[in-house]
Amino acid sequence: MNPKVKIAIVAVVVASAVIGIGLYVFLGRKKGVELPPTREIHAGGIGVQLYEKSQNPISDKLPETNPFGGQLNPFEQPTNPYKDAYKNPFGQ
Repeated sequence: MNPKVKIAIVAVVVASAVIGIGLYVFLGRKKGVELPPTREIHAGGIGVQLYEKSQNPISDKLPETNPFGGQLNPFEQPTNPYKDAYKNPFGQ
C-alpha cells in the first residue's frame, strides 16, 4: 500500500474521531432543569431543638488507632513482636 494512502486513511480516521468526540461533548450537554424556588427553613423546628440538645457521650473517649502507640518513627525500634520467636536451625 502506498504510504500516502496510509497517511490519508489515518488522517481521515483521526479527523472523524475528533469530530465525533466534539459532537458528543457539544450535543451531550443537557440544559439544567430549573428547580422551583425553595422555601425558607425555620430556625426553631423540632429537629433543630433536638440537635442542639443532643450530645456525643464518647466524644473524649475515642480508642487509640495508632498501632505503634506513641512511637513516632516505626524504624527506630523493632515493631515485630515475633522477631526472635523462631530460630532457623539451618541458618547461621
